[in-house]
Amino acid sequence: MKLVLKAFSSNEDFTGDCDYAFLDLTKEYAEMLLKRIEKAQRMKAEDSCFYAVKYWDASCEYFKYHDGFEQAQDANGKSLEEAINSEEYAVVTDFTPPEDSYARSDCDQAVVDHESVRWMCYPKHCDSTTIDTMRLLLDVIEQAAGRKLDEVGAAK
Repeated sequence: MKLVLKAFSSNEDFTGDCDYAFLDLTKEYAEMLLKRIEKAQRMKAEDSCFYAVKYWDASCEYFKYHDGFEQAQDANGKSLEEAINSEEYAVVTDFTPPEDSYARSDCDQAVVDHESVRWMCYPKHCDSTTIDTMRLLLDVIEQAAGRKLDEVGAAK
């Protein structure tokens, strides 16, 4: 499952060309994310103050808005821009960002909580601006992995 996720900058005047994130959510990667969510669920069950855990993870490729973007479509034939604006992510089949639209990033991470994952990075050569994707909820990750979790993390 290939996804385009909406990304946000902590600096309203600078995105570092990280307007969106492209993620190849393979079955193997989704399974790894489910295992991490299972751990987060156990941590939350043991400590109600648990919020999230971060992993070094450069699975997202950040890219800037480009000329062909408005013609691109999601897997359902809906405008990619419209799908992302309504759902904050889009499943794509025939879309890959052009090579010259990719941004460089540092300290790429996956932020995992008990029900979702989001990705964050610092644009290259920028020491204070962070880029965060929208959260990808558990049901999308379960769909990509081909299995479900119960509330405390055991496989069903």
